[in-house]
Amino acid sequence: MSGAQEVRQSAADGGGRTYRARLTAFNTLRMFSKDLRDELISSIDPGVTERPVTLDLSVDADGRISRAEADLSALLGRKDSALGSVTGLRAVLTVSGFGASPPVMPPLSGRTVSAKDTVRPIGEVEPGACVDLNTGTRVLDMVVAVSCEQPHDARVFAHAAFGADHPGRKAARQQAGEHCRQAYRSASEWWTREAVKDDMYWYTWPTEAGWNRGGKPVASCYVVSR
Repeated sequence: MSGAQEVRQSAADGGGRTYRARLTAFNTLRMFSKDLRDELISSIDPGVTERPVTLDLSVDADGRISRAEADLSALLGRKDSALGSVTGLRAVLTVSGFGASPPVMPPLSGRTVSAKDTVRPIGEVEPGACVDLNTGTRVLDMVVAVSCEQPHDARVFAHAAFGADHPGRKAARQQAGEHCRQAYRSASEWWTREAVKDDMYWYTWPTEAGWNRGGKPVASCYVVSR
């Protein structure tokens, strides 16, 4: 709410109140982690109020927030974004159960692994090795190394090195795609045949901020197994 402007309020049933405010896009972007901000309109002057975002807030008679809804569609539109085909974006938060006992967490079940020993950048995974894609973080190129003998999300089939200088966002993506396209053609059929969809593969590449950080920049190519 730090960037709230033009706040309007009105009474609601039960003694509560509703509020409508406009937020600057710059302040709204602070809601997101950096990887998501990079897919939105992130190059916004903090002193400019363009692309305002509308926030609706409901509170009960005791002043506790019960619902918040924001139309974030104004943040879309960045060229070459992974969200390029998305035409609308809304966030809704509802809160209930005030005063109720906290939920009891279920006991741990299933297989557990050591994050220190298994979580690593996908660029460090040997070709032919298998990974799970969910590390519990929002770092897209981090994976969990797992045995290929057990169910796994993906199998890495190649890495391809870039040059020392960052070629630009669009060019880096294009080069990664071309590297992996060629690598897929020559990759072991034993690795690629487990893909959930024939001739479908994926790839990652470092951002400009991560270029040459922690080693040579590489594109990593993999097939999704489940």
